Amino acid sequence: MNNLEFIIIIVSFILYLIPTIVASLNLVFFNSNNYNSISKQKNKVSVLIPVRNEEKNIEKCVNSVIMQGEIVGEILIYNDHSTDKTETIIKSLIKKYKNLVKKTETKDLPKGWLGKNYACYRLAISSKSENILFIDADTTLRKNAISNLFMIYSESDNSMISAWPKIVMKNKIEKLLMPILNLIVFTIFPYIISTKINIPSLGIAHGACIFFNKKKYLKLGGHKLVKNNFFEDTSLAKIWRTFGEKSKIINGENIIEVRMYKSFREITEGFTKNFYPALGNIIRFLVFQIYFLFSYILFPILMLVFIFQSRINILFFIIIFISLAPRIMINIKFRYGITSLVLNPVSIIIMLYIGFRSYYHSSIKKNITWKKRKYNFEK
Repeated sequence: MNNLEFIIIIVSFILYLIPTIVASLNLVFFNSNNYNSISKQKNKVSVLIPVRNEEKNIEKCVNSVIMQGEIVGEILIYNDHSTDKTETIIKSLIKKYKNLVKKTETKDLPKGWLGKNYACYRLAISSKSENILFIDADTTLRKNAISNLFMIYSESDNSMISAWPKIVMKNKIEKLLMPILNLIVFTIFPYIISTKINIPSLGIAHGACIFFNKKKYLKLGGHKLVKNNFFEDTSLAKIWRTFGEKSKIINGENIIEVRMYKSFREITEGFTKNFYPALGNIIRFLVFQIYFLFSYILFPILMLVFIFQSRINILFFIIIFISLAPRIMINIKFRYGITSLVLNPVSIIIMLYIGFRSYYHSSIKKNITWKKRKYNFEK
């Protein structure tokens, strides 16, 4: 083994060992939760749905909640000043389902609050059941989803449970870019450790589906704790743990599915609003960006250059495979197609672009646009 080969092995070990180990463990332990029996409890859960410009989604979402049975005590919807036909559809759903579907009064957005966070807080205050389930309007609950969540909650000591949804992808741009979300999370997040050690830094949640005990939620402050935070779901899970409360993320592929974004513009705007806030500061952001640029773009390109120049043996092919190993495991876990694997460098480059765009809007321009609403922050 010459010096070049030795250096390459060491660099590869540093770059890919931890993501590969974490992805491997998540492949084994992040299993779906599915109960065969249906809970016979009645009126135990208030389903809370914040909506803004969701005319294409809200009816399907509500219908999937209706199918959950008597465990649902009420379905509350907060219309966050929609500019499309959302309000008309909500009124028709209230008329159709009478006392089960209700609307929480819309109020002006207070200073210092983000729209969704305020909507969630208002919904929680208005709810009547002892447990509350927040879901996004672009989600669809699977059969017995709420019964499953309730049983998981009842049999654990967690006062906050979030289900990581099955992400629905239909067009080419979704299939190219959306798998990156799970690639990042499940090569970094040590799921099995987070279930054993309740430290704040291991708190994580997906805003599409979060289950709380209402009394505990209101006592601690709920979304008021993250009222101006675009990364409100995971931030709330971390803060939750600082109070000594337990939170848990579960594999929700049998519980809920969500089509998060449907176009390149929606994907760009959606991740722009929470990419940089998720990392928290410029140092973490730069480390993240540099790591992904070097590990999944520059270093594999360097290996290909050496291969084409015939400067070394099969080692370089092995290194390229190792660089793709985390992505391969995530694709297996979540059943993604071969396209996203082959085009992994393209999706990484776009992700890095969105990252810098998020930094620019969050820290320099100081404004974020989401759902046709512009949030301006003091410079």
